[in-house]
Amino acid sequence: MKKFLKNFCSSIIGVLLFILIFLLTFSFVFKKVVQKQIIGETVKSIVVDEYTKNTKLEHKDQIEKLLQDEDADKLIDIIIDEYSNSLDNESYTVDDSTVDTIIDLCVKHKKEISQIAGYNISENDIRSTTTRNNISEAFNEGIKKTNVNIGTTGVHVVKAYTNFISTKFRVIIILSIILLTIILALINWSLYGWISKLGSSLISSGAFTILTYFALKYILSQAIKNLEFKVSINPNSILIIGIVEVVIGIVMIIINKLLTNKLKEKQDNNIDYSFNNTQE
Repeated sequence: MKKFLKNFCSSIIGVLLFILIFLLTFSFVFKKVVQKQIIGETVKSIVVDEYTKNTKLEHKDQIEKLLQDEDADKLIDIIIDEYSNSLDNESYTVDDSTVDTIIDLCVKHKKEISQIAGYNISENDIRSTTTRNNISEAFNEGIKKTNVNIGTTGVHVVKAYTNFISTKFRVIIILSIILLTIILALINWSLYGWISKLGSSLISSGAFTILTYFALKYILSQAIKNLEFKVSINPNSILIIGIVEVVIGIVMIIINKLLTNKLKEKQDNNIDYSFNNTQE
């Protein structure tokens, strides 16, 4: 009965570890794939598409090059973070540090911006009070309009997404994994017996992550066909994470097996040694 309860509790903890590892994995995946690729690439494509409808096509390559810069991804992250922060505050206004960051990015790329605009834009122009106020007003107006258009359900979805990728959520998950691992070690009363269960949980999480990659890749390929603009989304990072988890899980199980065999060998040697001493 005691052995049954120990195995039952170990199995339950193993399942919980799998769920927590899977959630932690996708907290990082969502940030990298959903925010940086799906949202980011879609926004970039819409910007290029809308701009070229109303201006000369000769600037299209320059805009695309500017949007491919890492700073464009940083700007999109800033916008998403600001919008997320505004959801719990109806009178929210954009943070001054955010405006400073945007101005610094514009200064860094003032040459490209000047080429696209068709006239020289100086650093003083970018750092002027007028530009600063325009950025703040555009941000605040955009947030208000988005909140109205997205509706209550959309706001709840964004909140859930924001909480899911937050540092606080990840810390809670990591601490929970550590706590469950300690409990698992105490239940098995072993310094290394928990390694096998944790390894199995990693393999399960990795396998589900790999399956998610193929499912997401198919869904995205079908969705992109129906878009009016070109967008490039590559979820390969999901596949890499899944493979890494499976490999680490296998290694942990092998280590546990080697340690178990080593301990058994040591115990057998001690028994033989004791038996020989008794015979003498």
